Amino acid sequence: LESDIKTSEITEEVKEIDEFNQKELEFFKNKQIVELAKIEFKNTTNQHYFHGSLISPDGTCILSSVHAKGMYVFEIPQDLYSATEVSEDRDINLLKPVIFIKSVSNLYDLCWNPLLNSQYPDTCYWISTSQNEPIKMFDAFNGSYKCSYRVYDYADELQAALSCQFSKDGTLIFAGMKKSIAVFDTAVPGREYDTIPIKQPISSLA
Repeated sequence: LESDIKTSEITEEVKEIDEFNQKELEFFKNKQIVELAKIEFKNTTNQHYFHGSLISPDGTCILSSVHAKGMYVFEIPQDLYSATEVSEDRDINLLKPVIFIKSVSNLYDLCWNPLLNSQYPDTCYWISTSQNEPIKMFDAFNGSYKCSYRVYDYADELQAALSCQFSKDGTLIFAGMKKSIAVFDTAVPGREYDTIPIKQPISSLA
């Protein structure tokens, strides 16, 4: 009887996996590649690989982080900005980075300004957090460093945020720490922030 129960459970699990795979196949069945982004690394010993990619809120560019390398910004072709559909005959272009920010330490997280609009340069920036560094803000047009947001411990030593995120209106920056969430006013860079105590490390914010 015990053997029959285990066999039944395995059969049900396999059935669920098959159903899931079928749904995935249906989802991707009518999808097509629109653009490709590629970066080549000469030194393979450093194990460079894409760590994550984010499309800007206005849909004009892509922000990507590469392990042990830095951050890249790719521009999306303008003909895709307002396109409701993409022709199968459209050429696929190999996107090249327009901005590169070298990182001297491991990148933990990055986030676009949620109100970013390329028609208004003052809104075009992103933030990132890295090992042993403060949260930094960068200009999305030229990659220049704008400012930083710093968290310190009881000994007045700099603490790196494990994650970072803007509020929906972009006025606040949340920094996930080991045992707290630091809340910054976006308009006030530096070391002024409020603290929300948390018992566990905050490795992700949404």
